[in-house]
Order: sequence, then C-alpha cells, then structure tokens
Amino acid sequence: MFFGLFKKEENKAEVLNSVYSKIKEYYCTESLSEERKEFLSKQLDENGFLPYPYIKALEELTPSEIFFALEKKWEKEGTFKDGKFDFVNSKISALARHGINNSDWIKKEQHNIKLVNLAGLGDGNKTTDTGKFIDWLRQLLILPMGMIEKGVFPTTIYLIPFHPREFGCAYLPTSYGVSSNIVDKSPKKKQGWTEKNR
Repeated sequence: MFFGLFKKEENKAEVLNSVYSKIKEYYCTESLSEERKEFLSKQLDENGFLPYPYIKALEELTPSEIFFALEKKWEKEGTFKDGKFDFVNSKISALARHGINNSDWIKKEQHNIKLVNLAGLGDGNKTTDTGKFIDWLRQLLILPMGMIEKGVFPTTIYLIPFHPREFGCAYLPTSYGVSSNIVDKSPKKKQGWTEKNR
C-alpha cells in the first residue's frame, strides 16, 4: 500500500499507441498509391487540414487515406512521430503545449466550435445508418486547425451523446433556453413549448 503512493503515472501516449495500432490494423486494409499520398500530404502542408466538405470526405476517402492524413495532421501538431503518438502527459492538449492557462483563447475571432453527433455523421441521402467510429476520424481530418501563430487554436469539438435525430438534424438533448428573438412561435403554440424546455 505504501508503494502505491509513489506509483508512476501511466504514460498516456503509450496507452494510446496500443489502442491506435489495433484500430488502424482493423480499418487499414488497402494500400495507398504514391500519387494519393502526395496529394493528401500537399493538402495538409498547405492548409493544416483537409479542406473538404463532410459529404466529399464521406464519398471519397478510404479508411487508409483517413489514417494516413490524420497522422500527417498530428505530426504537424507535434504529437505524432515515427508512426507513434509522442507527447508527455502534461502536454496532451494544444493549450498545454502552447502554455495557455486561461480561457481567453476561446473568444478569439475566427476560432471554430463544432458540435459532432455520431448519429449525424452517416450519409442521410443514401441510408438511415448512423455514422461509425471511422466517421468521427473523418470529421477530425477536415476540421480547421486555426492559426496558432495568431492565437487562433484548432477547432473546439463538443461530442454530443449518441442521441437519435429527428427531421434530419443533430441536436443537443438539453438546453438552457432559447432567446426570445429566435423562438419559432408556431411549434411553441402547438406543442406548448417554452423557451426553457425546448
């Protein structure tokens, strides 16, 4: 019990590498051409991310391409090296790596905030299936990386619970209210909804 007080903290990069290698082995079944690698690398070098709309990423990218490009993106972030995650536990976030210790960064103009609901990442035009884990990775690949040299950090992601969709859109299951300026009077009247319980 005494020795437990001095237990060495688990290296999160090692744990992630163990899980990541299994995930990659499962998904990466096809090989990539040099031409495709070159194209993806060029896009990531120029933009820091893959500038695709989600539907194009869904239709065009294979799992192997997603993993290849994500690794390039992570390398640019300084968290991936020689085919493995490489970071210390205290520098796991972009904020920690850049010495940010307050929340002013989130108020910076041009900072993106993205709500991601796995249920909403399928191709609703072709199937009623929800997105899968690979679709989360696909979404990560196309999210803007900001401009850290100007204080704009990578996109903030809020992962919404696996909640069903209605009317073809993802939504937050709970809310703290809606501004009276944007309340839709029709459903409010028909359903008896208020700004608080919508």
